[in-house]
Amino acid sequence: MTPSLGDLQGTLSAGAEEAFLRGAMSIGSLFTGAGTGLVCGPVAAVIHFLRGRTARH
Repeated sequence: MTPSLGDLQGTLSAGAEEAFLRGAMSIGSLFTGAGTGLVCGPVAAVIHFLRGRTARH
């Protein structure tokens, strides 16, 4: 069987493969959290600003 793009089966040991995948998932989770914060933070700031403005009137 000829290797295809993305086929790394047998290239890494089981322990190395698990460590690599765990590291990749951790980095992915960090970027997901950062992206969520970048979207939700400004939205929350705008809502806070608008609610504070209407409460003073």
